[in-house]
Amino acid sequence: MEMSWADYWWNRVTGPHEVVLAVANALSEGHSVSLRIPGDLPWRHEMRAAVRDALLSSYGLGDVTITTIDGDDLPPEAGSPGNYLLERFALVSDRRSYRPRPDKTIQSFIVDRKVLKNRIVWIKGVSESIGETWLSFCEGYQSTSVDDGLFIIEMASDRHFRGIANVQEVALKDHISVFDARLLNSIMIGDSMSELTDARKRYYTALVTHLCGTDVEVAEELISQPEFRKLDICQLIQRVAEMPIFTRRGSQSEDHIFSLCRSGRDDLIAKRIWEAQTESLYPLVEAERLLVITELKDGIDNLIHSPGIMQFEERVQDARDVELGTLVYLMASRQLYVPDATLRDRIYLLRECRNLIAHNECCSIDQVDKLLEG
Repeated sequence: MEMSWADYWWNRVTGPHEVVLAVANALSEGHSVSLRIPGDLPWRHEMRAAVRDALLSSYGLGDVTITTIDGDDLPPEAGSPGNYLLERFALVSDRRSYRPRPDKTIQSFIVDRKVLKNRIVWIKGVSESIGETWLSFCEGYQSTSVDDGLFIIEMASDRHFRGIANVQEVALKDHISVFDARLLNSIMIGDSMSELTDARKRYYTALVTHLCGTDVEVAEELISQPEFRKLDICQLIQRVAEMPIFTRRGSQSEDHIFSLCRSGRDDLIAKRIWEAQTESLYPLVEAERLLVITELKDGIDNLIHSPGIMQFEERVQDARDVELGTLVYLMASRQLYVPDATLRDRIYLLRECRNLIAHNECCSIDQVDKLLEG
C-alpha cells in the first residue's frame, strides 16, 4: 500500500485518529494540551507528523511553527520554563529588558512581547514531575490563540492530572484500545498474507493482538518477518526485541511483550498464546467436531440405541453430544468403524488440540498448522 502502516494507524483507525483530532482541535481553539501517552507509544514520530498535518489541512494553521523539544535535551534552567523560553526564543532586547515584577508575571511578559507568536512548543519525553512544572507554567500563561503561543506537554503517564482551565488533557488510554490494534493487525495480515484462508488470518490476528496489545509497531514488525508462520513465536519475539530500533521498547512497562521476553517470563507469553488459541482455534475444533459427528451419525446413532454410549457417567441421548475423547475411545475399542484413515487422523488431532487448550496448554506450531489445513 502507498500509505505506511504508521500513517494508516494515526490517520485511518478510529481511536488513534481521535487523538490526533483532539490535539489539533484543542490547539485551534487556543488551548494548550496535556498529552498523556503510554511509555511504549507506537510510531510516536508519525503521531506528531499527523498532528502537524491536521493543523494544516483541517484547521488552516499552515503558518504556525511547531518546535519540538526533547525532555532529555532540556538544560537545567528549563526547570524555570519562563526563563528557558526567553533564552531560547526571545529577542536579545526583550531578554535584557525583562525584570521580575510582583504585578507582572513572566508569562504575561512573554505574551505581551509576542515571544512565541504563531509557535507551538511541543515538550516531549518528560517525567511527570517536569511535566507538572510546565503545566503550572501553562496555568498562568493566558493565551487565547496560537498567535500568543501554545504548548503541548507530552509525558508518559496513564493517570489524569488536576484540571487547568486553559489546558486540555488528551489521554491516549481514553481513545485507543486493543480493538483498534486488532483492526489494524487484521488489515496488515490480510494485506501481506492474502493467500491464506480466513481461519489462518483470524488466528494470526488474534495471536499478535494478544501478544502485543496496543503496540502495533511491534505487531507490524513481527508480521513482516519472513519466518512469522514457521519460527517458534517466542524465538521470533526475542529476535525482534534485539533490533536496535526497539532497544528501549518495553522498558517502562512490565506487561509489554518485550519486557516479558527480556525477563524470561515465558509462562506469561505462553498464557497470551493460549488466550489467542482459545479465542480462534477452540471454536474451530468444536465446529469441526459437529461436522465429524454428522459424517459418522449413522454409526453413532446405532451405538446410542444399543449397547449405549456412556460419557461423564451419563448415557448419551443425542449424537451431537458425543465428545472427541469419546469418539477416540469408540474407535480404539472397535465399537465405531471409521474406514477413512485421513478422518481417523483428523479426529485424533482435534482431540489433542481440544485437550491441550482445555487444560491451559498451547498447541504446537505443527499442530496449529495441521489444524488450520482442514
